Amino acid sequence: MKQGQLLAVNLSTEQTEKIMDFYTQVIGWSYNAFKTEDISGYTMKSKSGQPATVISHLKGQHANMPPSVWIPYFQVDDLQKSLKTCEELSGKVLKKPESCCGSYAVIENPTGAICALYQK
Repeated sequence: MKQGQLLAVNLSTEQTEKIMDFYTQVIGWSYNAFKTEDISGYTMKSKSGQPATVISHLKGQHANMPPSVWIPYFQVDDLQKSLKTCEELSGKVLKKPESCCGSYAVIENPTGAICALYQK
């Protein structure tokens, strides 16, 4: 994976079943339910069976995520350095680093847009 690469765009919401059903009907995605020790939700798949996104519950490690907002995840080489630079440039760290198949944090840029930074 390369610095700056878009890895995923995921949604955390309190109404996962309703939203999963919405996208199943509107886009034609299929889904698989998943549950880990800390989170649960649905892996949404395209008609060809390729993973498209994740829709997860606002619980566990996702409890403090911005609600019902699509969040793009970008690869970074050094998460701590990227977070420090974010704050130096008037951005905000909305969610401190968490471990989940690597480490990620959610930031807000100076204009209010949010994204997640991920380091493997």
